[in-house]
Amino acid sequence: FRCFDRVRTRNAKDVRVGNIRNFKAVLNAMKGVDAVIHLAANRDRAQPWNEVFTNGIEGTYTVFEAARQAGVKQ
Repeated sequence: FRCFDRVRTRNAKDVRVGNIRNFKAVLNAMKGVDAVIHLAANRDRAQPWNEVFTNGIEGTYTVFEAARQAGVKQ
């Protein structure tokens, strides 16, 4: 179990700290991973478009592409 977040996750043994939009950081976090669960989102429906794009769309693309390049199967 590996955590990737903007801040250190307590009580997790394998933690990588970085920004979901930083492709190299996400790609490095994917090495040796069998599956990915992407939970980075802002649930606020009134969030500005910039946040929708950068964290929702761009961030999701970064996770999927890094997983593909790292050979993550699920």
